[in-house]
Formats: sequence, structure tokens, C-alpha cells
Amino acid sequence: MPRGGETVLLVEDEPTLRTLTARVLRDLGYQVLEASHGTQAIELVLAQTQPLQLLLTDIVMPGMRGNLLAERLVDLLPTRKVLFMSGYVGSALDVQDWLGKRRVSAKALLARSSRTQAARGSGCRNVNVR
Repeated sequence: MPRGGETVLLVEDEPTLRTLTARVLRDLGYQVLEASHGTQAIELVLAQTQPLQLLLTDIVMPGMRGNLLAERLVDLLPTRKVLFMSGYVGSALDVQDWLGKRRVSAKALLARSSRTQAARGSGCRNVNVR
């Protein structure tokens, strides 16, 4: 399995999920900065001396939603890569309105990711999504 080396800013208000996600990312070789809310994430970015390659953020958090955090940080992230995650579905999470882009289904996203990884020769296997 390919290993990462990039630095990821993980923003998740649920402590157990944040700890688990950070552990998985570290086990895969990524450097992980953890924040429990948007304001803390901004402070970490401003104090960071090395570039961040990815913002991985929950969407629904108290104080500052993930999309607002991404808007505030996008100019500070050299690659401007943002990955949103959420446990909410349906009308509780209408991302189309605030992303300003078309919806992408999980199946389409995984298919694209699998094709990209296969093209890179990583041996990524197909994943079925229902």
C-alpha cells in the first residue's frame, strides 16, 4: 500500500473520531495536525512553518462549519486541497448550495480515485458502494 508523507490538517469536533482518524493517517505515514474546531485550525495554520497539503474537515461543527473554515483557509493552503467529511446525510447536509459545484456521488468519487490510483500503479482495488 502506498504511504503518504504529506501534512494533513484534521479538523473534527468529536474527540473519538478525531483520534481514530489521526491514528489511521499517521499509520499511513502522514504528518497530522489536529484541531477540534475552526478557530483552533486557523491558529494552527498561522503558526505552522511547513506547508500543509490537505485540509480534512468535518462539515457540521459548532461555531464554524467546515465549508466556512475551508473558505478562510484556502488562500493559506498552497495546494488548496480540501476534503470534507460528515456523518450527516440528506437534507441535513445540502453541500450543493455552499460548495457552488455539482454534487459528486460517493460511487463516482471512488471510481475516479480507483482509476487514478491504478494509473499510478498503486494496485488500488475496486470498492463497491451502494
